[in-house]
This record gives sequence, structure tokens and C-alpha cells, in this order.
Amino acid sequence: MFTSRKTKFGTRKEIDILAVLRSKKETLEAKGTTLLIDEDSLTVVVVTPIMKRAHKLRFSSETCFVDSTGSVDEVSFKKNIY
Repeated sequence: MFTSRKTKFGTRKEIDILAVLRSKKETLEAKGTTLLIDEDSLTVVVVTPIMKRAHKLRFSSETCFVDSTGSVDEVSFKKNIY
């Protein structure tokens, strides 16, 4: 059965995004994933179990991936803080 994006992930409004993240946090952490949410800046950090294991390796311990798609700002977050 088809599930709409809105039903599964909420709308693109800031309040809905935060609600969906909060609702998934306990489930993700039970599976070993770390989910950190800074609601003031709408910043999310996700660290999966495989990321935690890989980070222990010497060659990857100094590497960090940053997803820059947040600069798209689909919810017009920036205009709300200035």
C-alpha cells in the first residue's frame, strides 16, 4: 500500500519535522543509533552503529561527513530567526 510522504514523515514545517524526529528517537536508539537534535538551529546528528565501529579505525577517526542538503532550507527556517 502506498504511504504518502506526509503520513510517514510529516509535512515540511519545522514543528512537524521535530515531532517526527522525536517520535523516532527512542526506536533508533534502541537499535544502537545515536540521534541528537538541536531544536534551536534545527540541526540533527545521526550516528549509526556501523559509523561508530568505523570511527574506531585509525584512518577514519579523523573523518566526518556533513550533509549539506540542509542549505536548501525548504521550511524557510532562516527567515524565522532573523
